[in-house]
Amino acid sequence: NIKIDIVERPVLEVSKDLLKASKSRKKEIVAERWAVWEKLDRAGVRPTEIAKAFKCDHGSVLFAKRQGFKSGWTTRAERRGLEA
Repeated sequence: NIKIDIVERPVLEVSKDLLKASKSRKKEIVAERWAVWEKLDRAGVRPTEIAKAFKCDHGSVLFAKRQGFKSGWTTRAERRGLEA
């Protein structure tokens, strides 16, 4: 006698405002997006599910995870300032 419990995962719904910003590469928005992804990841949501909710490639979520969800992105002007 084997007992199997089937548990359904909740459906992720992302607000339209957040989806509009999901394509932005501005560092502030990337940091916010990655923070949301980190919370979802810690809650046990798979990268493919996060990507589907945000309408992006799951590789983007995996990259963020490999980076520890900490964006190191800088603008060209900021890089010039660092070089000086």
